Amino acid sequence: MAELFLAEPDRMALTGAYADWLAASMRSAFLTGSAGQCDDWRAFMSDWGFDLGDTHEVVLWQGDLDDIVAPAHAHWLADHIPGATLRLLLREAHLSIGLLLPEIIDDLTERARPAR
Repeated sequence: MAELFLAEPDRMALTGAYADWLAASMRSAFLTGSAGQCDDWRAFMSDWGFDLGDTHEVVLWQGDLDDIVAPAHAHWLADHIPGATLRLLLREAHLSIGLLLPEIIDDLTERARPAR
């Protein structure tokens, strides 16, 4: 997998337990073939059945060094989703941001709590 991800933070993330988990996840995803990946690509290019302007309280987490999904896309989404919050993470890339899942989940959990 390291050959597929060129950004330094991603290469650094592809070690230890996280790398083992990613590899196991990829093996499981393709266990019965690539049809699921094809469905993902179709979904990326299809109408999702709702307008971005109808969404609310969206938080976008993006690594500034992501060379798979360009940070410009996160900026575009933030500009087109009313009230969206963009969390542009410095020195993070496509895979390395996954190491921050506990922080991301904590943030989302806090946002989901009713206001006091």
